[in-house]
Amino acid sequence: RRRMAAKPLKAAVEVEEKFAASIEPEALEKRVRELGGEVLRTVEFYDEYFDTDDLKLTTRDTWLRRRDGAWELKIPAEARRQATGGETTAFREIEDVPA
Repeated sequence: RRRMAAKPLKAAVEVEEKFAASIEPEALEKRVRELGGEVLRTVEFYDEYFDTDDLKLTTRDTWLRRRDGAWELKIPAEARRQATGGETTAFREIEDVPA
């Protein structure tokens, strides 16, 4: 028998914090500069999310997405952090999963 070496998966732990901005992005960048900060870069991407009809992934805080053509799976990190609304804020992210 011949064995194929599996491509190692890249995984990371992502801690996500969300902030509501009540101003347009350009005004926010201007304010950051006024406060002595700098905008290092702007990143835009396109996401497609996938789930079962009965939302089994979503109800488990698990996200399967294709971002700009690359597959990613986000699952809650072992030590789950939760925000004040109860949502999970720490995820383990697996990327570049071969089809």
